[in-house]
Amino acid sequence: MTSPTPQYAQPDPRSRVLVTLPVRTPLTVYRCFPRWCEVSVGQEVTRGWILRASVSVPGSCRQLVPLGFKDLRRQEGGFRPELDYNRNGRACDPEDLKAEKLRSAAPTLAAGNGRS
Repeated sequence: MTSPTPQYAQPDPRSRVLVTLPVRTPLTVYRCFPRWCEVSVGQEVTRGWILRASVSVPGSCRQLVPLGFKDLRRQEGGFRPELDYNRNGRACDPEDLKAEKLRSAAPTLAAGNGRS
């Protein structure tokens, strides 16, 4: 997480706050929606909800999109410029997924395999 964040019982800021999580608290992310992520903290089995904008997770778009991290905006904690292949300010949008797939499929030459 990028700032202290309340973990709510429901995906609603009017619901009960379970705990306020400090910056860089390790989370298990179960799923995300455009505004909320369902998470648990450390070894806790209790799940709660935090705002998606405060979550930062590593990985490629192919890994993040199935969790619900798509169309990440610059102001969101999960946004990383290297995932915004088309530089439109939204990481892991459909065009970025296509670009990532093309880049991962592109052949690479091993050292010494070029023309002589």
